[in-house]
Amino acid sequence: MLCKEFVNMSVYVAGGVIQVTPENVRYELDEYYFMPDPHQLIFTHFPDELGWQLLDRAISLTDFENLVPVKSAFFKYGLQILGHREAVIRTHQEVTIRIGCPPFKVFVFKKCLLPDQLPVFLSRCFDV
Repeated sequence: MLCKEFVNMSVYVAGGVIQVTPENVRYELDEYYFMPDPHQLIFTHFPDELGWQLLDRAISLTDFENLVPVKSAFFKYGLQILGHREAVIRTHQEVTIRIGCPPFKVFVFKKCLLPDQLPVFLSRCFDV
């Protein structure tokens, strides 16, 4: 029974639902969620028990809620957050946000300002 529950949970956590039509639902597996680095997984998942964060220093729920929202693709491309792990940065001066990119890749980042809305950030990572 334990094994069955574990397998079902793994598929649920690692998969995404892609709805093709209202009558037909297709599941897609995201292999990133099998054995991910705990320092990366903490950006998307907060366990009920702090010990299951598997980090040297556990973070609080408040800290988790303030983390930059990133998806698995961010880490699959080898990108890293080198500073400013917080989603909201309040400042009255220039701010540098550093994102690490592996060698032989190009990271393109664009900030779009829309009228009466918050800025929208678009990014892509390409092989050189």
